[in-house]
Amino acid sequence: MLNPEQYKRVITSMRRYVELGEEPDALEQLEQMAFETIRPFMDSNISAYQRRIQAQRENGRKRGKGNQATASHGLPDKANESHGLPSETMGAKIQNSKAKAKANSNTSVLESKDAKASNARARSPCFAPPDLKEVKLYFTEKSGTEAQAERFFYHYEANGWKVGKNSMKNWKAAASGWLSRDKDQRSVKSAGTASETIDDQISRVLNNMDKKRGFET
Repeated sequence: MLNPEQYKRVITSMRRYVELGEEPDALEQLEQMAFETIRPFMDSNISAYQRRIQAQRENGRKRGKGNQATASHGLPDKANESHGLPSETMGAKIQNSKAKAKANSNTSVLESKDAKASNARARSPCFAPPDLKEVKLYFTEKSGTEAQAERFFYHYEANGWKVGKNSMKNWKAAASGWLSRDKDQRSVKSAGTASETIDDQISRVLNNMDKKRGFET
């Protein structure tokens, strides 16, 4: 099951795939599996949207031809009977107008995509590794120890601040996971110790005393 940080990365990748056609390139294995599960649904919606846009364009062209035929009906053939207009026909003017409108529409779409890409980059700043002091302070806030903070820092400092094969994006989230895993491990060890019987404990203490006195059982 995805945690909030993983869910956020999957949603961001889905939005960039639908809006910009970008393939995800920094998802963890579980996140990639979630993305691939939803990919067919996204592809189906994209195809339906493209078909709808194409149908609208075809309808627009048909209406344009009909308007051209209506506007040109009954017009004089001679230039001197067209109120001083040049020999360019009304149909040519309509075609030019449509071409300009299409060019403006394409420009608006490109500008919109560029704006979305810029906003996405602004929301995804480059990762800056923390220093040891920052890590210790964060671990203290989360009721961790300096020893835990140092193990965390030197572990990720050694591997280049990577999570699996991917670069780390949020070190605080990784630190929280580190603390959670440490807590689970301590719980397992405590449970193992608690399972030792009273007789086992007494026997272990007596054996240690014999060893200190030079007696081996």
